[in-house]
Amino acid sequence: LEAEEVIGVVDKLVTVDMECATSAGDLATALARCSNIARTSGVELDQALGMIATTAEVTQMSAETIGNAFKTIFSRMQNIKVGNLIDPETNEDLNDVETTLGGMGIKLRENNNTWRNFGDVLDEVAGKWNIFSETQKSALSTAFAGTRQKEIFLTLMENYDSATQYAQSASDAFGTANEKYEIYMDSVQAKQNQLTA
Repeated sequence: LEAEEVIGVVDKLVTVDMECATSAGDLATALARCSNIARTSGVELDQALGMIATTAEVTQMSAETIGNAFKTIFSRMQNIKVGNLIDPETNEDLNDVETTLGGMGIKLRENNNTWRNFGDVLDEVAGKWNIFSETQKSALSTAFAGTRQKEIFLTLMENYDSATQYAQSASDAFGTANEKYEIYMDSVQAKQNQLTA
C-alpha cells in the first residue's frame, strides 16, 4: 500500500474492531496471513475483514488460525490437479470445490480459463445455504476448507449476515481511527500521560 492508503486500512480495522468482539490487532494478524491470496482471488479487503471478524467473534480462535483457514479456503478454491484443468475422458472439472459446487448448481469458473470472483461465489453459496441439506453443507464445508478448517467455513456460512454487516461497516469507515485517537487524546489518562511526559 502507498503511505496515504494505510490510514484507510486502519479506519477499516478500527471500525470493525469497535463493532465486533475481536481487536484491530487480531484482524490485522489474520488478514496478513490471507490478504494476498484473497486479493488475487477477487475478494475485496472489506469482504475479507467481514469474514475474518465474524469467524473470530464466533469461534474465539486465534488470529493466526483464522488467517490460515481463509488462506486454505481460497487456495482450495483454485486447486487444480497438476497439469489438468478438465479430465480428458469424462470432461469433468478436476477441483473438489468446483465439482461439489457444480453438483449444487453453482459455477466456480466463468469459462475453462477464468475463475469467477471468489467473493461472488461465497456470496452465492451463502445465499443458498439455508436450502442445502445437512449432507450438502458438510460436503461443501469439507470441499472448501478440508477437515481441519471445516468449522471455520461452517461458522462463516451460518453467520454470513454478520460478515456482510462488518464488510459494509469497513466499507463505510472513514476517519474512524483519527476520531478514536482524538477521543483518547481528550481523556483523563491521556492528559495524565502528557503531564508525566
